[in-house]
Amino acid sequence: MKRVWGILLMGGAFLAVNAQEVQFAFRLADEYRMTERADYSKRDNGVYQGYVNREVRGTFRSREEEPGVFHVTGTWFRAREIRKDGILNALPLERVEKADFVQNSLGQTRAAGDFPILRNFPSFPSEPVSPGDKWEAPLDMVIFDPDSPLTAVLSLYCGYTYQGTDVYKNRPVHVIQAQYAVRNRGYDGNIGRIIKDVQGSHRVTLMIDRETMGPLIARDSFQETWTYRNGRQVEYKGFNLVFYEGITGMDRPALLDSLVRGYGDGAVLARKDPEPSGSAGTGPVAGPGDSAPGTATAGGGTGAPPPPVTARELAERDRSLFEEDVTVYEREEGVALSLNNLHFVADQAVILNQDYPLLDRIATLLKTVPGRTLLVKGYTADVGSMESQMLLSQERAKVVVDEMVKRGLEADRFVYIGLGGADPLGDNDTEEGRRLNRRVEIVVMED
Repeated sequence: MKRVWGILLMGGAFLAVNAQEVQFAFRLADEYRMTERADYSKRDNGVYQGYVNREVRGTFRSREEEPGVFHVTGTWFRAREIRKDGILNALPLERVEKADFVQNSLGQTRAAGDFPILRNFPSFPSEPVSPGDKWEAPLDMVIFDPDSPLTAVLSLYCGYTYQGTDVYKNRPVHVIQAQYAVRNRGYDGNIGRIIKDVQGSHRVTLMIDRETMGPLIARDSFQETWTYRNGRQVEYKGFNLVFYEGITGMDRPALLDSLVRGYGDGAVLARKDPEPSGSAGTGPVAGPGDSAPGTATAGGGTGAPPPPVTARELAERDRSLFEEDVTVYEREEGVALSLNNLHFVADQAVILNQDYPLLDRIATLLKTVPGRTLLVKGYTADVGSMESQMLLSQERAKVVVDEMVKRGLEADRFVYIGLGGADPLGDNDTEEGRRLNRRVEIVVMED
């Protein structure tokens, strides 16, 4: 099973009635981030696999469609299992996925995709509660087939207790305890196509800031045993921590301009919009010494953000944009730097020494953007098998991360993924096209 920890959902404010009673209700922040870190032991068919960790990160935006009903969209990253070594490392990603769901003020959730993994959790009663009060509510858990894209939904039940107030890291908090058992009730017909049985339990402590009434942390102690249709049995036991943080919006136009200016000669700014005159062909491009009027923005202007742009769309508009050392442009996830002239030893994840000055300049540039997550994407030409392309592109992305860390950037700011021959910029039947397709992209995330 592709184990994805399911508590990654709650992010908002809570409304207090008075010192004795509290009315808990979601009021989602306009933008928020959640980071989920799980540490657990794992046994596969009774064989101890070690003590491993996982991380899931999500960045979300919410819009109140009607009073107490929020439409939430965002991006979440699912990391692979990594042996725990006590060091914060860059995380290899299994995939980057979109979130799109609706949640009301009591926690009830409606979603069509695979996120959130836990729906209707936590749920709150419609009446105020006092310390010691208990309530129960249903919840749903999405499960995954380890051998196919098939998913199913387990229908579960959760019990809650409001324990009152406490102090967490010198901050007064409200404390809620939640407990639920993981069982196969068989309501979804796909469940039997994935598992034979599942047994488990979760005990979750939720801490909510008394002053801001926003969530601070959730700690989930759990144990689970999954028995799959093929007879494989996997056991997990450990804990899961979820941290909630508000997001300071990114000034995309300013960041686009500063990255191009900061890099200097060899960087080009590719803008989403065509010439204001509507002329066909090349869209406006600003070099290091130019201003960038009219650059498309997200979060800095009025109205809905423009649709995301891809490197392929920009390359089709003007291939010369990707002939410079660095192309800076806006993506849905944030602001991207495409490293177009980074050279590797053929079929290896080894950067040629001649490109170390390029890496020096990129590292210096990224240090001017502190705090935000950096997503590194590796691409290859469409040559060889898809499996070899994916492996090579991920190894190259990881090498770039390692080089950035050597130059003083924090390892835990990075996540990386290999995308093989996806999203080609050029024709793979020509040497020039294959050159364009061999690239690494670093995205400064909107988190």
